[in-house]
Amino acid sequence: VSTQSTWGPFLIGLLRMSADNLAWTFAKRPAPELTSETLQITKSEAPKAEDLKDGEILLKLSYISVDPYMRPRMNEANYFMPLKEGQTMDGGCTASVVASKNANFAAGDYVQGFLPWKQYSVHSGAGLQKLNVKLIPESAYLGAIGMPGLSAYFSITEIGHPKAGETVYVSGAAGAVGLTAGQIFKILGCRVIGSAGSDDKVALCKEYGYDEVFNYKTTKAKDALTALAPKGIDVYFDNVGGEMFDATLEHMNRFGRVVMCGAISQYNLGKGESYGVKNLFHAIGKELKLEGFTASRFGPRFAEGGKQLAQWIGEGKLKVKTTEIQGFEKTLEALQGLFKGDNIGKMVVKV
Repeated sequence: VSTQSTWGPFLIGLLRMSADNLAWTFAKRPAPELTSETLQITKSEAPKAEDLKDGEILLKLSYISVDPYMRPRMNEANYFMPLKEGQTMDGGCTASVVASKNANFAAGDYVQGFLPWKQYSVHSGAGLQKLNVKLIPESAYLGAIGMPGLSAYFSITEIGHPKAGETVYVSGAAGAVGLTAGQIFKILGCRVIGSAGSDDKVALCKEYGYDEVFNYKTTKAKDALTALAPKGIDVYFDNVGGEMFDATLEHMNRFGRVVMCGAISQYNLGKGESYGVKNLFHAIGKELKLEGFTASRFGPRFAEGGKQLAQWIGEGKLKVKTTEIQGFEKTLEALQGLFKGDNIGKMVVKV
C-alpha cells in the first residue's frame, strides 16, 4: 500500500480547517424501531496530530458498514457487544491514516477494523488491517472480504459442510451475506435456491449465479420450495428466521444442516412479538443439525478466509455488489433502510 508523504500534510491541513468532529451516539433504546431519538449526531473537538502519543495514529473515517447485528446490540439484553445509552456507535469501518507515531503505519495508509462512528479518532493500531485499495475497492473490505464475506465463508465450510451436487437454500439472498453465500455454494458445486424481497433482487441473484430464486413477498416459501426443491434441501443458510425458518424445516432432507446466520425478520419486533417456531420437531425425525454462530468465533482465521475470498474475486468467481449511501449524516437512514430491504448486497455509508 502506498504511503506517499504528501498525504500527511494534506490531511492534517484539512483537519485543522474543520475543528468539529462529528460522531453518532447511541442516545436511546429503540421501542422497537430505529428513530431519530435512537441515534443522534454529537460534536466534539477534533483530535490534533501534534497531540499524538508514541504508538498512536490519527484516523479519518472513510466508510461505515451498517449491518443487521447492530439492531440486537441496542437491546438491553443481547448476545453480542451490548450498547450503552450515551456511548459512541461503533462497528466495521475503513479509514485513512492522517498522522502516525506508530512504526507499523504511515500517513496515507488505509485500514479496516472495528472503529467508532467518528469522523476522526485516535487509535493504538491494535487489530487494524492494512488495505490494498489499488487491488480491491476500499468498500469491498467491509463486504465480500469483510465481516459479511467471512461470516458466509466460515459458516458454510465449518457448519454447512456442503457437498457437490447437493441442494442449498439461502434466505435473504440479495443481502450482503446472502449474495456472497450463494456464490460460495456455487463455487463448491451445489445447486442453489434463494429468496429475496423484490423482482429486481430476484433478477440480480440470478445474475450472480443462483440457479433458482423466488420473491417471498409474492410467493409463499412453502409453495416455492415444494416446486423448486422437489427432492428436498440439504443445507439451509438462514438469514431471516421466523416464519421463513419454520417453513424451510418441512423441506429439509434427512441429515440436513441449517446454518443459523441471522434472523432479520425478528430484530425490529417488540417484546412478546417474536414468531414462535412450530415445525422444530422436524429436527428430531430428520436428524437435522441446527447451529448458530457469531463471526468472532472464527476471528483467529480471518486472514485465511480473506485470502481465499480475495483469490475468488481476482479469478472472477466471486462478484461484489455494494449499495453506497453518501454522507456521514445519512448513516441512520442507511441503517433504517437495511431493515426495509433498501439494500442490494452490502450497505455502506461513504463518509
